[in-house]
Amino acid sequence: MTPPSLLSRTRVVLVRPFFPENIGSVARAMANSDLARLVIAEPGTALPHHPNAYKLASHATPILDQAQVVSTLDEALEGASLVVGTTQHRLQDVPMLAPRAAAQLAARHAAGGGEVVLLFGNEKNGLTREALLRCHQLVRIPTGANPSLNLSQAVMIVAYEWLLASMDQAAAEGTPLTAIAAEPEVASVAAALAEALLAGGFFKPHNRAQKEALLRRVLSRAILSPEEASVFRGLAHRLASVLSRATPTEPAGR
Repeated sequence: MTPPSLLSRTRVVLVRPFFPENIGSVARAMANSDLARLVIAEPGTALPHHPNAYKLASHATPILDQAQVVSTLDEALEGASLVVGTTQHRLQDVPMLAPRAAAQLAARHAAGGGEVVLLFGNEKNGLTREALLRCHQLVRIPTGANPSLNLSQAVMIVAYEWLLASMDQAAAEGTPLTAIAAEPEVASVAAALAEALLAGGFFKPHNRAQKEALLRRVLSRAILSPEEASVFRGLAHRLASVLSRATPTEPAGR
């Protein structure tokens, strides 16, 4: 039996799924693994309440009934402090884990009070680069010569590993935290640090997005509290202010 705290803090997010049948199959895979929160982001014509979704959901119709549909990825990730994305593509500076290791990380994070998102792209293109940059960890499912998996198959594999990890007593009894900074708070700290580093000439302006994404992932793995995030953000703003006033004859240190 999955601890209720892990259930309430873990959601599956599908970005632009093409086929309602796959949404139904995803719901069934989630139900098999005690996952209950389904979010559809940037929807097209495939919606969780489509009759064809219910045809393949079997005993998972409550998941479809309660599924959220949001127009943007930002809305789907709101409040999340750990975003785990599944992809076959490697991305520089983003850790790539096997499903089991990623699931153990997610279960520990949720047991400690964090909000977890398991993120999946659509059937044709997977997750975009922009979506991948929002992930703190990436999952690559090992396959044979043919790496193509159906969306619901990918969800089933990750969800099964999540179920095993959540049933592990050590994961379920992680050190309780009073609060974990949500993703927007961490993103604001990363943005402030990037501004300070840019003011100090540590990287070129055209590299800012990449460096800011890297900072966000590093900070997310640190599992900051809201108070710690506030301190780091204030420090970064102060540093940016000092560095921006530095004259060419007084270059900032590196």
